[in-house]
Amino acid sequence: MKQDPNEDYHFVEVKNDMPQSFRILGSTNERRKFILDSKNSFFFEVEDSAGSTSIYIGLDPNTVGPDNYIWKADMNEETNLAKVAIKPTDINFHIDTWYYVYMKPDDIIDSFVTVRMSQARTFEFLPHNFDANFNFAHSSFNHEILFEKFQYESSHE
Repeated sequence: MKQDPNEDYHFVEVKNDMPQSFRILGSTNERRKFILDSKNSFFFEVEDSAGSTSIYIGLDPNTVGPDNYIWKADMNEETNLAKVAIKPTDINFHIDTWYYVYMKPDDIIDSFVTVRMSQARTFEFLPHNFDANFNFAHSSFNHEILFEKFQYESSHE
């Protein structure tokens, strides 16, 4: 039976800055998915107690794995951490797209892993003096001071 390519029910969602911890049985794999909702850089990291998990990130839930991926990270043996850090200038970076993660331990022993996806969102504040919670403290925007400043400057004085 052919699987519907739109079905990704076997992938558990990873939300921004909400780590998940779970166990991967030896010689099995684990799947996760995440979505990017802004055009800011992000990273996806896996911390493994056994230090042997590889991660593959792709766009197709049916084929993501060692043979089909857009980003890959192997475990650093010193830190027991596999991390993929992507900037928005990467050609494979897309907004509002599901990314699928395939994790496979290199050893046959069980692993306890923690996964985390983090996308730093940037905010820019545009002051316009019409917000209920914000008022300019600068004197040039204070109407009382402007009134005092210009009340004696007329053509009659």
